[in-house]
Amino acid sequence: MLAGAMAHFVYIVLCANGALYTGYAVDVTARVAAHNAGKGAKYTRMNGPVKLLASWEAPDRMTALKLERRIKALPRTHKLELIAGRRPLPDAAAVQPSAIFPRRRVRSTRRKRNR
Repeated sequence: MLAGAMAHFVYIVLCANGALYTGYAVDVTARVAAHNAGKGAKYTRMNGPVKLLASWEAPDRMTALKLERRIKALPRTHKLELIAGRRPLPDAAAVQPSAIFPRRRVRSTRRKRNR
């Protein structure tokens, strides 16, 4: 990694209700601490405290976000196999950027004419 370049991570935590939560972070330790302090995502605030189960480093932000999206789409059994190392990470390149950042439909500012 280049000097001054940020690391990007995808992580899975176990919530107090037994659910697996997947997220993206630059500093996983600080992010888990934020979840446990009630300052993280709304889901983990309501279902905390959380325990870190696994994290993976990605080469860049976009790849990390794509990987997060792929992991979130996996069923729980596949996530558990992924955590245990019995399943390879999904291919982040298979996710199109529009799936991560969907485009919003822009309404026309032109008025419709009555014909």
